[in-house]
Amino acid sequence: MILSSDNSEILPVANDIGSELALLRKNYATLLIELSQLHEHGTREARHLWLLHFGPRECRLQALQHRLQRIRFEIKLRQAAANRGEKITAEKIREEVRREFENAKKALERHAAEVAQARKNRLKPLTAEEHAILKKTYYQLVKKLHPDLNPALPPGAKKIWTQVVDAYKSLDIQTLQMLADLAEMELEDADSAARDKTPAQLASEANALGEKVEKTKAAIARMRKEPPLVFLPLLGDAVKIRERQDALGREIAGASGRLAAAREILAAMKSPKNPSGEIS
Repeated sequence: MILSSDNSEILPVANDIGSELALLRKNYATLLIELSQLHEHGTREARHLWLLHFGPRECRLQALQHRLQRIRFEIKLRQAAANRGEKITAEKIREEVRREFENAKKALERHAAEVAQARKNRLKPLTAEEHAILKKTYYQLVKKLHPDLNPALPPGAKKIWTQVVDAYKSLDIQTLQMLADLAEMELEDADSAARDKTPAQLASEANALGEKVEKTKAAIARMRKEPPLVFLPLLGDAVKIRERQDALGREIAGASGRLAAAREILAAMKSPKNPSGEIS
């Protein structure tokens, strides 16, 4: 019984609201787990698969596009100098190009490193049994320790919750089980401080939790429609994967052709026969 009172009319109301609140908490806990799994595991796996299947081709295409943009920028610099009747040095061009594309170069390097790492360290997913244990343990801890479900958590339990999140992200089952034991001790110590709530307090808590449930549902729906999760159907279809790889191959060939053409233009501008640097 949730509320201790001599008023026989208040008790049923409080218990009904309490039951509704308990159901909302259970539903919210389930949604939080789904959201966390989508964010931590779903997006990571989707991103990893994307890098494995398409990363090298995408990275090569980006590198070609980057080189093409640099050459076009150099052509633009030389043409602008020629129009002004000025002579621009190679050192000046290199500095202007470096400054213009410094951030893009760093981003490309990071992407290349990410691709290399993904291909070096293939995902080693948990077994079905291990994943079930991880999910069950985390689900139990969410209900007990998540701040949204337990706003009056003692400081020690809040600290444990932070460690629980880290362990779950790392797929560390043993640490998660250890934290579950620690959480039990911490909550038992704080249990004596728990107090009964009035129907109005319970109703307010239920309304607030109901709003959080709807917002979480919306967040899950939105996440499923955004990259990289939206690509999961593609990543599970060998035919679509091959089609995408072929499309990237055609884009690479096209970028290579444009790069070669730009190089010819730049070579002509740098030729001794064209000291002005103008494009005919």
